[in-house]
Amino acid sequence: MKHNAHIHKKNWISELRGYGIYHGPGNSNLEDMDYYDIRAMVVKEKMKRDLEVKVSPWF
Repeated sequence: MKHNAHIHKKNWISELRGYGIYHGPGNSNLEDMDYYDIRAMVVKEKMKRDLEVKVSPWF
């Protein structure tokens, strides 16, 4: 894995933990997951949170 990819992966794991996500699918360790799987989890979580705001009756 390239150095930049490793830095991105660490940042994405920190971001997921900030969202309260500490494990991947099947209770897998985030650090052991593939770079692209971590990135997909971050994108999915951001999209989910963006949609939650837009469908809120208070928006």
